[in-house]
Amino acid sequence: MASEIMVEGADELARALKRLPDEMRATVLGDALARGGATVLRAAQDYAPKGPTGELAQSLEIRFEKPKPDHADIKIGSFSGGGKGAGSEPRGEESYQHGFVELGTAHNPARPYLRPALDSTKERVVAEVTRWLRILIARVGPSS
Repeated sequence: MASEIMVEGADELARALKRLPDEMRATVLGDALARGGATVLRAAQDYAPKGPTGELAQSLEIRFEKPKPDHADIKIGSFSGGGKGAGSEPRGEESYQHGFVELGTAHNPARPYLRPALDSTKERVVAEVTRWLRILIARVGPSS
């Protein structure tokens, strides 16, 4: 199911971002995305199936990829206590199994929590990211 979200002033934001130096643009994008990602993380923790220990919800966290001048990426899930990003390994057997909760297996039905979290917060996330882009762009000042 496709959805469309209109952001008033998106073209203006894109032009302002393009005027920033690459490194600063990457930082601004990453910081704004982190604010929106925190909203999704909290919702995912609420939606996560509650076991006796609540371990799934407690293990969820945000991992940041190194921002690039034209985009920034985050991941929300259960990761190892060590490294960041795509190379991270689950935190043991229970965390390994968390990956199967969202989509299910041949023996267990899906119990989605990440997708509903994103779906239920997408408009708030877009508003939050947009708001923070405006704040951060204003904070770093106009660039030629």
